[in-house]
Amino acid sequence: MQQALASEVLFLWGPPGTGKTDVVGHIIEGSVRQGLNVLFVAPTKVAVDQALERVCDLMRAEPGFTDGLVQRAGDIELASLDERYGEQVDPARITVRLSAQLDAALTEAAQALSETRDVIALHDEAASIEEELAGARATRSADAQDAKAAEAEQLGAEAQAAQLRLRIHQVGVPKGMFARRKELQLAELHEHVSQADATAAAARRRAADSTLRARRAAVVIEDLQGRAATARGRLTGALPRPALAQQALRLQERIDGLDKQRRKIQDTLPAKCRVMGATVAKAIQSRKLLDRVDVVVMDEAGMVSLPAAWLAAGLAGKRLVVAGDFRQLPAVTKGDSDPKATEAERVHSRHWTARDPFHAAGLVEPGGRVRPDSRLVALDTQYRMRAPRECSPAASGTGTRSYEASAPPTASE
Repeated sequence: MQQALASEVLFLWGPPGTGKTDVVGHIIEGSVRQGLNVLFVAPTKVAVDQALERVCDLMRAEPGFTDGLVQRAGDIELASLDERYGEQVDPARITVRLSAQLDAALTEAAQALSETRDVIALHDEAASIEEELAGARATRSADAQDAKAAEAEQLGAEAQAAQLRLRIHQVGVPKGMFARRKELQLAELHEHVSQADATAAAARRRAADSTLRARRAAVVIEDLQGRAATARGRLTGALPRPALAQQALRLQERIDGLDKQRRKIQDTLPAKCRVMGATVAKAIQSRKLLDRVDVVVMDEAGMVSLPAAWLAAGLAGKRLVVAGDFRQLPAVTKGDSDPKATEAERVHSRHWTARDPFHAAGLVEPGGRVRPDSRLVALDTQYRMRAPRECSPAASGTGTRSYEASAPPTASE
């Protein structure tokens, strides 16, 4: 594992039962701890799921694990992975769960905004009532003053009329040599009396109207005072309106942000992923599965056709780890045995499609022995017996044990 984390290219050969899946899981975990993004591929869904389950066991306590730190591209085949970690690694289910969380946050923020706006409306209602109350008081005051002024004018006009009538009485009946002058004087006095009476009557009516309006305003004021008291009571303990307005603005900004996040969940989910598991076919045929691929770990590589292996390896930016057992069944190809193909075509197919990555890298001798190579680590301890058993150096081509655990692997190999 240390060699893998310090190399650009590593071939990991492990016959069945040697703990290869366990080692692969630790290599992936170590690469992530180095700050690298890992694309894990294998030829079958089950192989992907088995290794990914081991990775989840190792990384389930890591921050962000529940939000897509490890993801599975494609359908999960292994029941245990689906049951234990499906909610954390399936992008579709992660999206639904994160959307549900955002929906809950949106509902909470919308409720808070609605309540805040309700209190703002109470402030506005109270302010409107106070404004209306001030207007009613001003109207009543003006009407009362107008009534007093009209009453004063009425009294003045009536006093003037009384004086004029006294003057008429004093002039008396026109007779004698000054009769004509008295007639003219009396006519003028009568005209002034009529004017004073008219002024007094108009003032009397204005005073009555103003008094009536003032009384009506008093009724309105009494009603508004009750409503104002109720409104103030409903605002007991409430924040001032300016503070509520700022709170509403912040809540609206939060709602807008959450809504934007909700719309972008599917776009941002790949950015949260540090380990993506996929079949080789999906990895090389799909659009970019990760924003950045630093490490490609290919398991069961002996069953991967050479062209597919090259394509998958080409996705790695910094490190390639090829794991598997070249002695197991190879990838199924038909070019080397196609009766319609020429001999040259069959030779070409055997060289470029029928070989596995271990043979293509020159790590296997013609007789099937492993060549000693700095790029190769061989797992030579067998755990499927009653006690750990070392694979023979003759079979492995090495005389040293490259990896050994103190207990059987936790994931099936």
